[in-house]
Amino acid sequence: EEPRCFSFFIDVSGPIARIVSPPEDAFISCPPESQEIVIELTDPDGLVMDSIELVVNEDTIHIGEELTYSEPYLTYTPSAAWNNGDTISVTLTRAVDTYGNPLGRELSWQFVVDRSSPIIGWVYPPDGSVIPELRPQIEVEITDSISGLDRNSVVISVDDSIYQLDGRLIFSGDSAIILPESLYANLPEGVPIDLCIENGFDQATLCGANSIEDLPQCFTFTVDRGSPIVYPVAPEPNTFISCPPEEQFVSIYLYDRNGIDFSSLQFYVNGEQYLWGSYHLEYSDTMLTFYPPSLGWENGDTVTVEIRNVADSLGNTITAPLVFSFYVDLTSPQIFAINENAYIGGTEDSLIFLLTDNLSGVDTSSIE
Repeated sequence: EEPRCFSFFIDVSGPIARIVSPPEDAFISCPPESQEIVIELTDPDGLVMDSIELVVNEDTIHIGEELTYSEPYLTYTPSAAWNNGDTISVTLTRAVDTYGNPLGRELSWQFVVDRSSPIIGWVYPPDGSVIPELRPQIEVEITDSISGLDRNSVVISVDDSIYQLDGRLIFSGDSAIILPESLYANLPEGVPIDLCIENGFDQATLCGANSIEDLPQCFTFTVDRGSPIVYPVAPEPNTFISCPPEEQFVSIYLYDRNGIDFSSLQFYVNGEQYLWGSYHLEYSDTMLTFYPPSLGWENGDTVTVEIRNVADSLGNTITAPLVFSFYVDLTSPQIFAINENAYIGGTEDSLIFLLTDNLSGVDTSSIE
């Protein structure tokens, strides 16, 4: 009798699983209709469909409406959409081939849903502001709380010049910064300057990154280095006053369209400083007025007034100190007869007298 031979083989290798989508630790921006999990699941001996078990955020799912298999892909489509900021944990816990061989090892990973755009926070210079610097430091705060901002995607324009993460644009924390020395040129004065965020994305990958909304977002500011205008009104420089103490004052025109920073005022009379807030100083409309101490200035006094410095609300200071003087004359001209015994009736003798004023002098046109 011939020997009878049989052949068989032993297959102990189970199904093999590989992540397809979303990638491990990825940030996804997919809308609800595009949200799914895909796993490549293969075995040359075939799979037992009823054995497949997938756990998504602690929910155990089997082949059915949400979980389908079309060789070689196992696809999970959630019935309820994932929300922005959700962390999705996925574990393929079980799959058996037709010989009963189990999955070699569990396949486990997670990803995060990011459907929100980066947000622009504070901006310097602020929108509508007026600044004194020709080369300000430009700062734009851009935040993204989930995947984070892709800094390489940020494009900012200032006065139509483009700045990117190429050395001219840098980041400090959440702030995109253009340093003064990185500006291409001094900014023009007196005209609106546009600061625009032209581009910017987060770091979501699957289904594309989220863009900053409503691009470009533009803010406008103006450079104004104009100094406060200051000049004496009354008394005029190098003139004489005859006002009694209760009527003595000094008026100075002081104006800046951006407002005056009175804390910067350095005001002196005859070398004595008077601080803003003193009852000797007041300001109304465009006029700075100084009232002397109660005894006032005396006859013969020389009064020297100084504004050594004052700035506007932007920090622009006057180009040069204002210094002027005036004089106090409280006495009348004096008259002295020279030939008191002169005979006037029908003679050639004239009445001669001396008319003097030691301070402002005599106004001869006023003699009658």
